[in-house]
Amino acid sequence: MKQGLVKIAKWLMVVLFMSYYFSTTLFYHTHHFQWGTVTHSHPYIPFEGGMPSHSHTAEQCATIGLLSAIVLWIAVAPALLFARTIVTPIYVFFSRYVSHLRLPGILLRAPPVFICG
Repeated sequence: MKQGLVKIAKWLMVVLFMSYYFSTTLFYHTHHFQWGTVTHSHPYIPFEGGMPSHSHTAEQCATIGLLSAIVLWIAVAPALLFARTIVTPIYVFFSRYVSHLRLPGILLRAPPVFICG
C-alpha cells in the first residue's frame, strides 16, 4: 500500500514539474499598461495579432509579481542553505590555520592624489 502511494506521488511530482515548466516556457506574453509593461507567463488561449486576448488588473499584476518572487525564493533558499553548509566548515577549518597577521605601523592607505583637470 505504502509503495503504491509513493509511486503515485512520484508521478504526480513529475506531472506537476512538467506542467509548471511548460506553463513558464510556452505561454510567455507581454501586457502594456499606462504605468508600464509586464511580461509573464501562464496558460491562456492563444493570442491574436501578437497581443494576448486577455488583460489583467493592477492587483492581478501585483499578485503575479508576488507569486513569482515566492517561487524564486523557494528555489534560491535551499541553494543558499546548501552553500552555507558547505562553506562554513571550510571557513572554520582554514581560519584555525591561517594566521591573522597584524603589522604595526602599516596602515594600508594609499598616498594622497591630486588630479589636474
